[in-house]
Amino acid sequence: MALDFPNPTKCLLFHAPSRPMVGDSGNAPPSMSNPSTPPTSARKKCGCGNTKDPQGFCDGSHAIVGFDGKETASRQKYAGQAEMTKGPALAMADVPELCAGARFCSAKDGTWTLVEQSGNSKAAKLATEQACNCPSGRLTVYKKDGKELEPALWPSIGIVKDEATGDNGPLWVRGGIPVQSGGGETYEVRNRVTLCRCGRSANKPFCDAKHAE
Repeated sequence: MALDFPNPTKCLLFHAPSRPMVGDSGNAPPSMSNPSTPPTSARKKCGCGNTKDPQGFCDGSHAIVGFDGKETASRQKYAGQAEMTKGPALAMADVPELCAGARFCSAKDGTWTLVEQSGNSKAAKLATEQACNCPSGRLTVYKKDGKELEPALWPSIGIVKDEATGDNGPLWVRGGIPVQSGGGETYEVRNRVTLCRCGRSANKPFCDAKHAE
């Protein structure tokens, strides 16, 4: 199964999976929709932010507004872009360009401070939870021995919804579903990514929280 970004001037395309894509029950962060099950045939998902389709599928508006969907995201692997924060028990990788504005990292003292305080078991637990709830995968936490701490996510697709602002944010792609560029190249496959739906991201095809501005 895969998500294609088939043409830089067009829209995201769902390929029907070999089996239904379902989410892990009870583990979705509170501001995110339950994962959706794609249709049985391929359909294009709007990437320009102008569709009038109530389900968010392409209605051809990109051609009317002259949408430029040129991909600008780095092809460098996540680890090569990451800034590291280290603490007594945890380390955390951070790629700010991937921020989707979900704000899980802002609770309490903030995930970065909690990592630095990770000698305290409560701080370490909260830091891990906050990083794992980051829908875009901007934040990734590691144990002191280098083991990555990632949530077990089924291949699934949903929409990030911000209940505080009322914004419908990016596509939330989970469980290692590949994302292909307009040129047919596959971006680094990751457990958690968010894809732009508003058409304003400066890091296409990924969300950079421009929808909230």
